[in-house]
Amino acid sequence: MVAVNTGRLISIRIITILPSVSRREFSRAAAVTYLNVYQEAYCVMTSPETRPNSDKDSSNATARVRSVPHPRYTLAQVEDLARQVFNIGARHCDQDAVAQAVHYKNSTNGAFKGIRAAASYFGLVTYGDDRYLSVTEPWIETFHADDDDGIRRLRREAVQQPELYRQLIEEFSDRQLPNTEKLARQLFLATKYGILKDAADTAARVFLDSVRFAGLVDANNFLRVNDVSDVGSVPASPSDQSQHQRPTSPQDSGTQPQPNTIQNPGIIFPVNEHLDRIEVQLTGGRRAYLFVPVPLPAREKDRLKKYIDLILEPDEASSSLDK
Repeated sequence: MVAVNTGRLISIRIITILPSVSRREFSRAAAVTYLNVYQEAYCVMTSPETRPNSDKDSSNATARVRSVPHPRYTLAQVEDLARQVFNIGARHCDQDAVAQAVHYKNSTNGAFKGIRAAASYFGLVTYGDDRYLSVTEPWIETFHADDDDGIRRLRREAVQQPELYRQLIEEFSDRQLPNTEKLARQLFLATKYGILKDAADTAARVFLDSVRFAGLVDANNFLRVNDVSDVGSVPASPSDQSQHQRPTSPQDSGTQPQPNTIQNPGIIFPVNEHLDRIEVQLTGGRRAYLFVPVPLPAREKDRLKKYIDLILEPDEASSSLDK
């Protein structure tokens, strides 16, 4: 019998001694057995499964936990990106040229990478590396045909491409959507969504903005996937609004909107003592509108500033002209 004590386990092998086996042969067999047992014991002790301080355990402990992939930019923003790519050449477009067309310095800009990834999640663009960017074929055909009905159809399809959005659309179909704060809380509390708390606010806001832009939300804030009769027309993309939409007075439209209400297809913004509208004059005669709660604490103003800086890098050329 040969026993091996390795400090953590003891292996025992029994060798039957036959009368015809000499002492030298027995010693040789015992030595071989001892070596085999030692090797087996060492392998067991040093395996990742049994080693208490293994690299595997330490890597799991220090690994960064991330939210599931989801768009961090709205469908309206990525559609505008896709239009810029289409105008540059539609297929195999240099990403630096695309980045500059949407007011980023180059394609290595972090915000540009974020909007590019969002456009891919929605199925508007494809890119195999960091050099070229292409619009997907259905969007190329629809942009070329200038087909409004086709755009509406593609928007509805695009907003259902991300896995997270499919889950939320299925859950809220024919139900009234929650506000951004409540939806954000639901996203990080329900583990099935895979969204961390620090990403939940953006995920909720982008989802709500995108489904509204896609025409899935009616005037009562209900999500309508199958019945589109109550949703109305779909808003134009940001790049088309200045060309195709002009403000009309109530007399021109023949309708009287409700007092103190800013209306948009599928969206109603009540302007009252709790919500204020701020008009911002932009270059080229354009205007931007901010809808902010009243009162607006200083910390929330800082939050707005950080968000604007994140999604829009200042154009150095236009900034110099403004000065």
